[in-house]
Amino acid sequence: MVEKLKESLKEFADEIKSLPDFRNTVSERFEEYRKSEKPEKKSRFEATDKNFGFISELIVKNQQELNEHYTYHKFWSLYGKEFLRFREGKEVKECKTEVKRRRKNLLELEGGILKDLMGILKIYIKEYGITYRWMKEAEDREMEEKLGLT
Repeated sequence: MVEKLKESLKEFADEIKSLPDFRNTVSERFEEYRKSEKPEKKSRFEATDKNFGFISELIVKNQQELNEHYTYHKFWSLYGKEFLRFREGKEVKECKTEVKRRRKNLLELEGGILKDLMGILKIYIKEYGITYRWMKEAEDREMEEKLGLT
């Protein structure tokens, strides 16, 4: 199911990249933004397949904001809302619907697995006298060991 969702996400991104206005709009915004950007970061805002791919990924993810540590943070805050409108076109509606459907199915499966695991955990807690607090402490100790804090 995860692989099928990944395929649907890729198809969605490909559909967005194939929209008539996508490359032109992104290229124009790159050009506008490059005028104000530092020389060493300008290559991030060139009209390359890699950069178009990154922008399409943000659109597919419906990324409203980016963390300030991202190179694209300021760029996305200026133009992100405009780019997110590409999600709404009738040309991509079918892909978007398929992604939503596959995502929903995967989350339902995850919920079922979690419910089953919690049931097993309750049985083990009763059977072996394990307390949740003890389990949490053991997890914390294991994490500290992995991080070399002990």
